[in-house]
Amino acid sequence: MRRRMGRVPDMLVLAAMVVLLAMVVGPALWAGNRDTPEARDQCFSNMKQLGSALLQYCLDWDERMPLANRWCTGMLPYHMSRALYQCPAVDAQFGYAMNGQLSRRYLRDIHEPSRVIALYDSARLRPNACDNPGDGLVIPVPGRHTTGSGAHVNRETFADGHVKFEDPWADRWGTYTP
Repeated sequence: MRRRMGRVPDMLVLAAMVVLLAMVVGPALWAGNRDTPEARDQCFSNMKQLGSALLQYCLDWDERMPLANRWCTGMLPYHMSRALYQCPAVDAQFGYAMNGQLSRRYLRDIHEPSRVIALYDSARLRPNACDNPGDGLVIPVPGRHTTGSGAHVNRETFADGHVKFEDPWADRWGTYTP
């Protein structure tokens, strides 16, 4: 006997397979790019506010930087928003780290604060992230954000509070050692 195409049970099986496929593959396809212009602006704003909070912390604590492994906790009273620690370009609660070599260092002992990286986009997505002396910066490579030209860059806040993009592939992006 000939089988007719399009019977109801066959259509239900086909529909179930499509739904199952959409459930498995869909999230990866629909997640989209988290690095939008709005996310880049928000990251810049977060880093700028964290830089200001860092300087306010220093002024209150005899011009000393916070402990690197407790910098988020120490700076919280100076901005009152845990959301600042989240880089919108990553799906994590925390996205930044502190330069471990600045831990408890006096501001006056930092020789060119406009060139010394204090906070940066980090590959360590946890609270109070910092690098250990000798590890170097733990940065996302390629960079977390893209520019209009398509270059992959990271954000960093310098010890004087200014923020800028830097290419992680560059030979020298900012100075790490105070």
